[in-house]
Amino acid sequence: MRELAEQTDETAAFYVKDGNRRICLFRHHADRMFRHYLEEGASLTLDKGATARILMAFSGEPGPFYDDIREKGYYISLGERDPDNGAIGVPVFAVENSLAGSLGLTVQMQRFTPEAQIPYLQVMKQSAADLSRTLSAHTS
Repeated sequence: MRELAEQTDETAAFYVKDGNRRICLFRHHADRMFRHYLEEGASLTLDKGATARILMAFSGEPGPFYDDIREKGYYISLGERDPDNGAIGVPVFAVENSLAGSLGLTVQMQRFTPEAQIPYLQVMKQSAADLSRTLSAHTS
């Protein structure tokens, strides 16, 4: 998480699904005065936010909305959970490509322009692929 936060200068976190909630297991806050703040161990709903949508999609939630997320392999949230923040969520896989969790990057909306989302997404996808390889997933 530290490396991802340092690469992007934004807050990075890793969430897992726990029943009908998501739990923030790991988090590294950006080294900025104005940033999204949440503690490790926080429990949040699965109905809003980039990491929640990833956890639902890759846990088999049916429907075209989640089919689209699975096809793209990521989800971008624009003020969905918090109107001041946007986020990118990407899945992380473990042994036999089982879902390990969701990697998330939270960015204040004024910095989360469409142009900024492109490099953030590239870094997120690479970080998720690296982490998945570490967890023994077979990634392409």
